[in-house]
Amino acid sequence: FGGLGHVHARSLAGMDDVEVVSVCDIDPAKLVAPAQPVEPGAFDVGRCRTYADLAVMLKTEALDVLVNARPTDIHADLAIQGLEAGCHVFSEKPMALDVPSARRMIEAGRRAKRNLMIGHCLRFWCEYEMLRTMIADRRHGALLALDMVRIGGTPGPDSWFHDHLRSGGALLDLHIHDVDWCLDVLGMPERVQARGRRGPTGGLDDVSALWSYRDGPIVTLRGSWRAQAFTMSFRALFEQAQVEYSGATGG
Repeated sequence: FGGLGHVHARSLAGMDDVEVVSVCDIDPAKLVAPAQPVEPGAFDVGRCRTYADLAVMLKTEALDVLVNARPTDIHADLAIQGLEAGCHVFSEKPMALDVPSARRMIEAGRRAKRNLMIGHCLRFWCEYEMLRTMIADRRHGALLALDMVRIGGTPGPDSWFHDHLRSGGALLDLHIHDVDWCLDVLGMPERVQARGRRGPTGGLDDVSALWSYRDGPIVTLRGSWRAQAFTMSFRALFEQAQVEYSGATGG
């Protein structure tokens, strides 16, 4: 029930057909009810049953869906626990730190006949949805080139993000957003060329990649935790138009 745990709880609490019944965190301080009344429609952990052990929560509660917002190095184990308990599971990105763990998650979902969804939010970000539609309907002609940027500052040394063995570094935690979007919209490239630098996390915290598609666009992806402030953007060059989005300006 950390940063994204709060985000998801607030979102779910605002839905008419959803009830957040329980929250689990190993830190009891995060499960203390707020001293002041929360605003209408906001999430109040004091109105939930709380647990320090996920296994106990899954055994005690009759849950339809489990939201897994724990650090990346334990995404797989906790998602599998939820699936095996009969829950549909929404698990934060990145899916896992390695391919075998991701495959274990997929197989657990298939065995349990439950949905497993990974939180790749760019697929549902309105500007990126609009770009997807422009590429598909070719209203501006064919897509010739696409540049995508996602850069931010290095996580603080007290954060689990600062340890690449837990977060995967900027390569898996930040750069993967644009990687996922391009794979989903454009498909698998014919060729990938990339260079990366190790950074403060000990992992690849700065990466530049060039994706080439046969008879398709040239795509560049830039991801880094070595910048001063977070920004995300894209520039798409079509045969008859140039389309740009900048998260820094919101337009």
